[in-house]
Amino acid sequence: MLPRKFVLLLLLPICLQAGVPKEIQVLADQARNLPPEFAADVLLKLAASPLANDPQWKRGLIEDAFLSAAHAQSPYRKLGDRGDAVFSLHLEALTMQAGAVEAMLALDPRKALTMFRDIPAPELPKLACREALTPDVSAYYQTATTLFANAFTAEQRRDGADIAFLRDRISAIESPSQVVPALKMLDQVELNSQVRTDLTALFAAALDRVNGGDREFAASEPLLMGAAVPEMHETAFLPTLRAYIVRHLSGPRCSDQIKAGQLPESATQFNKLISRIDGTGSQFHPITAEEATPLRDDGAYPPLAAEQSPYTRQVRTAVHALQDDDPSTQAWTEHYFAALKLMESWASEAAASPDDASFTLAAEYFVLLKAAPSAVDQRSAEASFLHFLERQYAPTGNRGLWFVEFHLLLDRARSQSGSDQGWLSDQLIHSRNPVIAVYAQIEKALGKS
Repeated sequence: MLPRKFVLLLLLPICLQAGVPKEIQVLADQARNLPPEFAADVLLKLAASPLANDPQWKRGLIEDAFLSAAHAQSPYRKLGDRGDAVFSLHLEALTMQAGAVEAMLALDPRKALTMFRDIPAPELPKLACREALTPDVSAYYQTATTLFANAFTAEQRRDGADIAFLRDRISAIESPSQVVPALKMLDQVELNSQVRTDLTALFAAALDRVNGGDREFAASEPLLMGAAVPEMHETAFLPTLRAYIVRHLSGPRCSDQIKAGQLPESATQFNKLISRIDGTGSQFHPITAEEATPLRDDGAYPPLAAEQSPYTRQVRTAVHALQDDDPSTQAWTEHYFAALKLMESWASEAAASPDDASFTLAAEYFVLLKAAPSAVDQRSAEASFLHFLERQYAPTGNRGLWFVEFHLLLDRARSQSGSDQGWLSDQLIHSRNPVIAVYAQIEKALGKS
């Protein structure tokens, strides 16, 4: 057994790293105790800071961030197109691990490649039409593009390791959510004509196997032809692309994607393209309306629950009525504090959709803050909003959404100046919520970003 003094030395935190400001070291240690997505985000922010001037310490931050990010609540970024209360601040496992790889690239390209290969392939299920959010895995392919350009030695390139790296990425395509970002990757990497032809053929083979749901296909449909055009000189790719489009247009489609009497966008764009390439139609055939006819209507999104909540409607009415009245009157002040009291009565367990209603309430707090004419009123709303965030953190099932709500208040602190900024920042720094406190301390230590 090691002597006790040596055990203590081994347990000393990384904050004893020479040359690193103690304040930053303490923040790094505090960050490691946060939930994984917050820990990874904070560690990457610290690693990117000019205050992290020791390469070995910076490397440790990046490696710890990479490991923490793997356990983030959300596996990859998700996007919606109808106003759902789900937004991204890049706290997803895939996004942050890709970011850690790029941060490591500047320090150790070989290690960056190893880390990238350790990123698990995201599981991208075929989504039903009731799903409002679709995967966005573009960060993975953007990082692959950067690694291809910067992570391989001359010897590795002579051995074809860089091309093998691209082949592995292309061969693994299984979902429509991967098609557009992978096509962009293929367009952006520098290749000689023969290698590009070979990889385009490999892409065609992978694309021929992709048969996803309409929700994922529709999300990428507007970008598909623009991403594919650089490969169009490889005319062998066109039949596969055509088959891919027809396969999805003629399958079950979501209600919001069925436009009676209109050819879908991907078919229209494809037909325009081949008319330029093959004006006589002797080589390629346009996609017909019959081929683009859906097999059936597979349903639609459920309604937005927050819009149906009597409580959220009541809050919106109370807050927005203030914008139409004179804030210099006593009646306005009474209505202002009545709206604030109503918002403080929020009970998430009573909401039909707690996440949607919670974000609606956070957004209304922001409106209320803008409406307040005096510093006293503003501070009352800021304190109430902070208490709401502290109260909402534990019961929420969506840490990423909570973080977006918190960022509304953090951004307000950033935008303020003088005593206003000092008051709000101090409230955040001394918050009982450790996530709020750590991020506020980072703002203070690193300055406005």
